[in-house]
Amino acid sequence: THFPLPESNWMEYKETFPRLKDCFEKQVLLPVCGFLNASGGYLVMGVVDADRFIKGVPTDKFMDAFMLKIDDIIRHQYIRPSDGSYLLPENLSVSYLTTKYDKTVVVVKVIPTPGKEYYCTKIGKVIRLSASNLKISSLPQFTAEDEEKIMRIVKKRMIATKCEKL
Repeated sequence: THFPLPESNWMEYKETFPRLKDCFEKQVLLPVCGFLNASGGYLVMGVVDADRFIKGVPTDKFMDAFMLKIDDIIRHQYIRPSDGSYLLPENLSVSYLTTKYDKTVVVVKVIPTPGKEYYCTKIGKVIRLSASNLKISSLPQFTAEDEEKIMRIVKKRMIATKCEKL
């Protein structure tokens, strides 16, 4: 009745299929891109995040629509390697699991190509941190001048610390 593993840097749970375009970007593209920029992972649809209860997903038109959206990630290149190449079909695979209580869970397995970085064409680069996804663009961006100023401050503090110890 409950999935055995907690969310982690390689496991993400979603209770239902995302139905709106914005939800798909947030609930599917972000974790998939994050897994691609990490060591891979699993996006599991039909599991309640809070307690890992297996709710299951409907095996109707919503599953078909979800599967087409997963295909679209590759076909329309919503996620691409930063070297200009293309996401490959072997980077994403989908499996169905049925529990002994007849609940269906959909598992998207994400396998990165070693040595490549990936970005979402609409979102930018995403990395996986523990059990969350972080857009790189949300991190502070520094110019070369900013980095030089920061390094000067760091060096001054290091010298001051050495002087204090003497």
